[in-house]
Amino acid sequence: AQLEAAISVLKYKRKCLQDYVVKYRSLLVPIRRLPPEVLSLIFLTYCRQYPNQISLGTFSLFLGTPSNHRSSSILLSWVSIGWRRVALESPRLWSYLDLSIEDDPRSQKYMARFQYFLSFHLKQSLCGYR
Repeated sequence: AQLEAAISVLKYKRKCLQDYVVKYRSLLVPIRRLPPEVLSLIFLTYCRQYPNQISLGTFSLFLGTPSNHRSSSILLSWVSIGWRRVALESPRLWSYLDLSIEDDPRSQKYMARFQYFLSFHLKQSLCGYR
């Protein structure tokens, strides 16, 4: 009975350690060892291929409004704290903009949101040039 209790405790501890390893396995992935400069170049390549899009007057099926944005820079900054730091410290990521403005009376009430996203990207793109 004592041996079975000891085995049960050891199995529980092994399960806890396995869960711990699974939880923190992402800390060991090779991309975490990349220098920020290399990661920034990878981000630049991605942002050139998928520029930040800010639209006004184009009806968005997702938002249900005639205002839409898709920001590859923001998307990259959501992955981890390290990626956020690299994205915010890389002004060129924010300078790839694809603007679309159509004359649509419905879109006038969404102008403030459009202006906010546009000014946010422009401010971020200037951060390194001051």
